[in-house]
Amino acid sequence: VVMPNPVVGNEIRLRVSGLDNPAFSLTSSTGRSVGISMKTDPESSGGEFVLTPKQPLTPGLYVVQAREGHTRLTRRVLVSE
Repeated sequence: VVMPNPVVGNEIRLRVSGLDNPAFSLTSSTGRSVGISMKTDPESSGGEFVLTPKQPLTPGLYVVQAREGHTRLTRRVLVSE
């Protein structure tokens, strides 16, 4: 779950269930990979992550993917100003 969606600003907050230690990727609507850093949300009880792009995101549609083993979860994220 992306919270909130659309995203305002330069942080994408996610709640992921069913994956203990996921790896994340972020891709623009044109297929360009976006560099990100990931941390767990210290205010959550678990399963919540904060993705911070290494460069400011321009408004538009992005795809975030969480992977662990053979499991892949994909969500669309709308970024607005």
